[in-house]
Amino acid sequence: MFLPDKVMIRAYIIGLVFGNQTFFCYLYLNQKPHHMKKKLLIFAFLLLSAMISVQAQVEKGNWFLSGSSNLNICTYKDKWEQGTTTEERYKGTDFSIQPQIGYFIIDKLPVGLSLNFTSSSYKDLEDDDHKSTYSTISVGPFVRYYILNAKGFWPYAEAMVGFGSTKDKYTGYENIEEVDKSTLMGYRIGVGGTYFFNEYVGFDLFLGYQNETEKYKAEGEETDDSKYIIGGITFNVGFVLSL
Repeated sequence: MFLPDKVMIRAYIIGLVFGNQTFFCYLYLNQKPHHMKKKLLIFAFLLLSAMISVQAQVEKGNWFLSGSSNLNICTYKDKWEQGTTTEERYKGTDFSIQPQIGYFIIDKLPVGLSLNFTSSSYKDLEDDDHKSTYSTISVGPFVRYYILNAKGFWPYAEAMVGFGSTKDKYTGYENIEEVDKSTLMGYRIGVGGTYFFNEYVGFDLFLGYQNETEKYKAEGEETDDSKYIIGGITFNVGFVLSL
């Protein structure tokens, strides 16, 4: 029975830690082999290990976790300038996150749920009574298909839909509040790619089209329902875990 020598074993362990089969293939094959047959057996062993490791990233039975897509935390101030005069009028905070969790039902095909939460607020620095908050939350199914492996980079196609609600609250003069609530429906479709650093962690890119429709009615008002529709190109980056 053929057993790799200590040099090859150490190289293989290093490669597993760093998730880089190319590294330890090179490390060992540049050692002087005892004979050609042994060298070929070792190369075949390493090549098979690399193929198993790469395929394990997208194989059936794995869990899929992504924060890819959109993570934004921002605090800002709105300034007005005229000549040498500068005034700070508003300050605000934006926060959004879009995690996904799924399961590979077959090789290369994870399906699951996507959550989208956004919150923004601003305050008038000249009048503490004037402030506004806006938030949305939606959840819905997604499906992604990884097409092929291009040296660790997996291009994919993805589609998702989401259903949820929004709330827009404005506080004005004498603390009088106005609240608008709406239902939300949206979808997103596009293509992207995940580059896996190792068997578990990958860097994710997505480019596609996104559309959202808000249907709302101001509280306490007898008016027809209104719709607000927005759509456009979206580009997102993030990370993927395959467990």
